[in-house]
Amino acid sequence: MFSRINIPASAIRFLTLACYFLPFVFYFSTCVDGVTKSAFNKSDAIANEKEKVRVEKKNIIQAATAEVLDHLTFKDESAAFTSETMHILENLGDSWYLYPTFTSISAIGAALILENPFAQIVISLSAVLSLITFLFWRLIDRKKIGLYFIGTNLFLLVVFAITCLFIKATLLYGAYALMFLLLIQIITEVQKRKEINSNDEAVNPN
Repeated sequence: MFSRINIPASAIRFLTLACYFLPFVFYFSTCVDGVTKSAFNKSDAIANEKEKVRVEKKNIIQAATAEVLDHLTFKDESAAFTSETMHILENLGDSWYLYPTFTSISAIGAALILENPFAQIVISLSAVLSLITFLFWRLIDRKKIGLYFIGTNLFLLVVFAITCLFIKATLLYGAYALMFLLLIQIITEVQKRKEINSNDEAVNPN
């Protein structure tokens, strides 16, 4: 069904590991009246921003009213109108591995920030499996269990995707790239196993 895929396996495994640092899940943090609200899809992000605007308008009106009263009653002649500007994701440069962009978290970020313990555990296990596969592939390949490792990893990723669907968290291209690379690895392993079995049958015919 598939033609032979001639891509360096080590390069595929490295790219698989790199996917965990790409934008994986939509994320936007909004501070509403001193309370941080996280959104994992655009609809919730827009709703939080609208709520923030409403609260800020209310605070501005209250501050302006207090300022006018202070001036009228001569309580504080030096009073000046001030308003607070909320900064979202201020220190992204120091946390690039968690927040690849202003509106996303990586798989590593999802394991730490996503507001669903089950999803956090699943994506963490997936990352650990990918790291083990990358570091110890020669041993895994000798034991002929590479297909099980990759298949389990793909299964975990599918479970993560389904969980995100239920909790209304939007997956981004990092998740789809990881799924694609795992599929490529499975296809490659299946092809390799078929080739080995064919050679064994040719050497040792019944």
